[in-house]
Amino acid sequence: MQPRRLIRALIASVVLTFAFAASATAPDRAIARAADAAVQQAQGHRLVLLADVHGTREIPLLVGDVVERLAAHEPVLLALEMPNEEQASLDAALAATDAHRARDVLLARAWWQRSTDQHDGRRSLGMLDLIERVRRLKHAGRDVALLAYDVSTGDTPSESSGRDGVMAERIRAAYTANTARRIVMLTGNFHAFLRIPSYMRAPVAITTAGMKLADLQPASIAIGAASGVGWGCMHDVCRAMPAPPASAHHEREYTGAVELPRMSVGRLVTVPTH
Repeated sequence: MQPRRLIRALIASVVLTFAFAASATAPDRAIARAADAAVQQAQGHRLVLLADVHGTREIPLLVGDVVERLAAHEPVLLALEMPNEEQASLDAALAATDAHRARDVLLARAWWQRSTDQHDGRRSLGMLDLIERVRRLKHAGRDVALLAYDVSTGDTPSESSGRDGVMAERIRAAYTANTARRIVMLTGNFHAFLRIPSYMRAPVAITTAGMKLADLQPASIAIGAASGVGWGCMHDVCRAMPAPPASAHHEREYTGAVELPRMSVGRLVTVPTH
């Protein structure tokens, strides 16, 4: 190859490399901007509900950004939609001195093991990474903690909103016991409703966790996307489902919303991963 053509080829290669790097980091910049917007909307609220679309790559990253921003200035409790009996494993993971040990502690628990056809999206590598991010913050000296607030495995509340009642009770107890902490509750988008929209009012009356916590004046922030999918279960079928746009919530189900350009299904945990 002639020297001039070789130089052109090298320049083209460098340009393509930088273009690829820019495109690879663009989604993370969008996540950071959404986290900034969520923190702004959370100002003045000690309880923050983040309305989750289960099973995405992006939302655990966004939540980690939110926690990191808040924890730079105040104590933070991140509440996760995990059964209450997982609290000991979360505490042990935070106390672990290295990431491998922390992950082993979590994945030793049966709750993390699901086949794809039974997977509701809450168990993902992204969620493991979120817990690890909180562990690193704690070991760096930040005042952070985790709470497993869901009903215990095998519990079957007698009423349709019984599960939401248990969730709300555990969040309220943490709110009362930790008066200096900001509480960030990551919860399914339905559980974060502050009111039931008209299209869901029939045939049964439902009271969500957000509605039960409304007297605490929480910020309830919907996380939407312009396009893409999450992972969830409906009518006993678990699959990729369209991510809702933030603009879909027009009946004040939430106090605010942030929108990502796109959501994608994260890597789901189905077997122990190291």
